[in-house]
Amino acid sequence: MRAWFGLVTGAFLVSTGCTSWGNFASPAETAAGNSAKVCSGIVTGITLTAAGTNYTSAPTVSISGAGGSGSAAVANLVPTSLATVTVTSGGSAYPYPFSGSVVASGGGGSGATFSVVGAYPIAGFTPVVTGNGCSPNNTYPVNFTCCGSGGTANITISGGFPAAPTLVAPGSYQCPPTVSFTGFTCTTMPNYNTQLGLGSIQTITVTASGSGYTAAPAIVISGGGGAGATASGALTPTGVGSVAVTAAGSGYTSAPTVTLSGGGGTGATATATINPCP
Repeated sequence: MRAWFGLVTGAFLVSTGCTSWGNFASPAETAAGNSAKVCSGIVTGITLTAAGTNYTSAPTVSISGAGGSGSAAVANLVPTSLATVTVTSGGSAYPYPFSGSVVASGGGGSGATFSVVGAYPIAGFTPVVTGNGCSPNNTYPVNFTCCGSGGTANITISGGFPAAPTLVAPGSYQCPPTVSFTGFTCTTMPNYNTQLGLGSIQTITVTASGSGYTAAPAIVISGGGGAGATASGALTPTGVGSVAVTAAGSGYTSAPTVTLSGGGGTGATATATINPCP
C-alpha cells in the first residue's frame, strides 16, 4: 500500500504565509533536496522621527545592516522660517526716514518682522553756523561722510565770508551725511546740515524670521508717502521634512538602520519599514 505525503507540501504552504514564492523555496526545490531560503524583503518606506535643526542642504541618507543591500533614499528639507527679502522695485517719492510698514502676508506662518533702509538724494543744506573770517578766497569742494555716495557740492569763500554750499550732484544716501570742509581756515568755521529729498526703498532686512511658514509669504509695503515699492521673500530650510525611498534594495530580514549625515544640521532621525514578502 502506498502512503501519500500531502501533509508535507501542505505544511510548507502554511509556513510561508506569502502570496508569491519570492525568495522561498518552491515544493519542487524541496523535493529535489534543495534547502528552503530565508524570508527576506525590501525597504518600502522611511518614516521621519525627528526633523532636526539648522540644515542648510539636504543631508545624506545611509541605509545599513539587517542583511540586505541596494536600497537608497533622499532627504527633503522643509522650509519653516523667512530668511531673506529681496527688493524687486524700490518705488519712488518716499520721504526720509521711511515711515511706512512692511508685513509678511500668508505662507502659513507668523512672526516675521523687518527693517527698511532707503536711498535718498541730497536736496539741500540748512545752516547751523554760517562762518566768518575765512581765507583764502576761493571755491572748495564739500566733504560728505557716512551712509552713501555720489553727492558733490562746492562752497565759495569771498571777502572772508563763506557762501552757502552749492549742490552739484545729489548722490544717494541712507541717512543725512555729515558735511565738512578742507582747504581753508576761518575764525568761525561754517557748519551745515544736509537735507534729503524723496527717495526709494533700497533694502529690507529680516529682523525676526518667524516660524511655521510652508510657502514664501507675500511682502506687503504700505504707507510712507511713496509708491511702487515691491519685494519678495525667501524661506530658509532648517529641518528635514521627509525621506523618500529611491531604491528598495533586497535581502532585508529586519528593518535596517537609517542614518542622516551632513547638510550642516543635527538631530534628524528616521526609521525604515520593510516588506518581508515581496
